[in-house]
Amino acid sequence: ILGTAAREFWVTGQFATVPPSLEWPTYICFLSNAIMCLGSVRMAFLHRRFDLTARNGFLGTAASSLFNGFFMLWTSPFALADIFNNVTISRICFGFFVLLNSYFVLDTVSKTSEVVEGRRDKKASDYKGRFWVDTFLYVLPVAAVLPAVVITAVIQSVLHDRTWYWSQCDLIYSTTGMPFNAHGFYVQVLGSLAASVGALFVTLRDKKLVSKTTEVVGIATLAIPALIWTIYVGYVFIQSMLW
Repeated sequence: ILGTAAREFWVTGQFATVPPSLEWPTYICFLSNAIMCLGSVRMAFLHRRFDLTARNGFLGTAASSLFNGFFMLWTSPFALADIFNNVTISRICFGFFVLLNSYFVLDTVSKTSEVVEGRRDKKASDYKGRFWVDTFLYVLPVAAVLPAVVITAVIQSVLHDRTWYWSQCDLIYSTTGMPFNAHGFYVQVLGSLAASVGALFVTLRDKKLVSKTTEVVGIATLAIPALIWTIYVGYVFIQSMLW
């Protein structure tokens, strides 16, 4: 899916469309993402049951990735996503993800010191500002999920619905030439992948297979672009509501 996005950007200079050829890859991605996240939940309870902070951090990452997978399907132009045209179903799904992400994100933020200390490289010398650097790398990507989830839920399932979303995408395209529906779809794929890859590198370091530097690079490589892209997409969409 992201390969298609990259090819379109390379050829046209923008994420022009979500082509019909991505329909089944989208369904497979949605299903595999759900299975992977449920597997992560099981592993968190089995292998991190004595470390509540780490366990909830992993559960929060799984919840974040699940939301991205759901919203990827919700924003897709494919037939299966039409189920979310039903406002009741859409609201139930959004409500579930708001509650789930709220619990784990707020838990992680409230235990920032424990999270940062738990990821500290005890063999390396400390340095001034380490706490804030580690907070940015380990906590901010998790914390940034909650505002995005809540704002999206309020706009798309309380104030408006999926039909309105598509009309708003058309408005953005006709006004700015930006194919917003493609941006909205692809950024969810990247967000889900970033959460999964971040959890992978944390696990690899816990098993002493990679260094902290490798862990940090592995997390930041996708998490930072996903965060920037999400902020940009959110800004454009909210700005369009003021036109």
